[in-house]
Amino acid sequence: MVTSNDLPLAARPIDRAAHRRTDADWLEAARASKDVLVVLMQSGEPLLEGEGPVPGFGQRHHGPPRPLFWLGPEGFRLGHQAELFLGVDTSGAPIFALDMPGDWDLAASPLQGLAAFEDMRGAAGVLSALEANLAATARSLFEWHRHRVRARPVFGVARLAYAFPARLDAVAGCAAGCAKPIAA
Repeated sequence: MVTSNDLPLAARPIDRAAHRRTDADWLEAARASKDVLVVLMQSGEPLLEGEGPVPGFGQRHHGPPRPLFWLGPEGFRLGHQAELFLGVDTSGAPIFALDMPGDWDLAASPLQGLAAFEDMRGAAGVLSALEANLAATARSLFEWHRHRVRARPVFGVARLAYAFPARLDAVAGCAAGCAKPIAA
């Protein structure tokens, strides 16, 4: 029997924790947690450790894997334009993806020389199954919101609560659980 764990980019050992997506207090504590895991994306490209080529589409990678470049809570201070809560790992650490503005310059950041944004198709061939799943999920949700929903930044950051029918508006006076439906 084939399960979703047998399919590329399908379920892996991560709890999507959907019940936490509209819990503003929990999300704020998760962002500040010393255990938080943060991955950066820019224009649909994930940030990978090190620098160097990734294989082109349809080519095999023969070198060592290049994992995602993981940040902790300091990632939230880099000036992102949108964020996604992806879930929690098996140890309970919250996982977020941050979408960096197109004009954000990696070379002028504290991460210079440590990592590089890479084409998603090539990156998928050098990431572990779990990291490829997380990067693909983040890319698809950021792109869906960017092109389909046109998520409005609130206070400079669009906080995306759900992929399709609702977005959490982080506005002053908005109680936890105030997701509003969006007309497509």
